Amino acid sequence: MPSYNYYCPNCEKIVPAIHPYRERLAQCPECQQAGVQFIFPAPTIHTASTWAAGRGSLADQLPPIQLRTTLMGAARHGFKPGRNMVYDPGLALKQGDPEAFIPADEGESYVKKLLRKRGMGCEELGIEARPPLPKKRVKLAPDLVEEHYRNYTRRDPALKDKPKREVCEMITEKHGSTIT
Repeated sequence: MPSYNYYCPNCEKIVPAIHPYRERLAQCPECQQAGVQFIFPAPTIHTASTWAAGRGSLADQLPPIQLRTTLMGAARHGFKPGRNMVYDPGLALKQGDPEAFIPADEGESYVKKLLRKRGMGCEELGIEARPPLPKKRVKLAPDLVEEHYRNYTRRDPALKDKPKREVCEMITEKHGSTIT
């Protein structure tokens, strides 16, 4: 259970107390007088070194089977994580995603950069998600468009009555790949 400090104006002492978060001390344990004042703790500051504190090495973070498959996934992407890196499966786009291995000396700042890069949000870190970028159609090579045009008009002779450019745009729309 967490420890909290109270100030007693009657005996002018700072008194520590251990209790659940939602409870408050009603009276001073020293003088038994009511009216103790809760002393709010200073806000926790996460630095790069304290962010990963207590997480241990990769071997401490994951069960052996998951660790092995995660490291194999990273190796498939040409990445070898350092012993002190922190792996966050919530950031991984795929098993062993190299970007989900967080350098212990960068911690929260690395996660913020990655979230911004990916357009992901995190209320706790104060980062808003951005809408996904629209997908663009890539033009097909002219010889592929011509080949599709011949096949389409062979199957549906009525397409020959339409302007060739219009049919080619339809083919590109249907068969062109998308990029982001």
